[in-house]
Amino acid sequence: MNILEEVLTREHAMLMAVNAEGDPECRKHADEFKKHRSAQFSVWFEATLESYLDDLMVAEAENRNLMTYKYARMDNLIPSENNDPLIETITAIQIAWQLEMAEKYPGLMKNARGIVSAENSELSVTFAGYLSAELESYSGKTLKLLFQDIEGYKKKGINMSEKIYEKLIADFGYSSLADFESAE
Repeated sequence: MNILEEVLTREHAMLMAVNAEGDPECRKHADEFKKHRSAQFSVWFEATLESYLDDLMVAEAENRNLMTYKYARMDNLIPSENNDPLIETITAIQIAWQLEMAEKYPGLMKNARGIVSAENSELSVTFAGYLSAELESYSGKTLKLLFQDIEGYKKKGINMSEKIYEKLIADFGYSSLADFESAE
């Protein structure tokens, strides 16, 4: 099993073990969950993905479910356990990239989470809230490596969010973001 497959397998196991009210929609669609997560991780450098795999393995050894933590933070059910300043920095950069995506691909982004406001979105947690909660579940090492990845994309003038969506759209059978946008 390669690193990505191992990360996806461990994350999915944690997701299925989340004790949440009702049955979160993402648990009903394992294939879509894996496509979305695979797209996210497709833009990470190998060292970042390896560090996150370490985070997952440490959490398992401590009998800690990172998905439970993330969803509890998203719903403000527990206080933050991670105040690393990189969380705010990474979130700000990725919000800017999401705003670019919303402007460039409104058809694609119309069903996405609201970026900083839940207004006009069926999902109550914003992109910023979701991302921040997820970043809080990462170790300091993973955050530093992810920030380096992000800085690398910025220096090349590449919108990391666009790369994620390109991978996701390809996994759903579209040839490009423009192809998907014109189908909307």
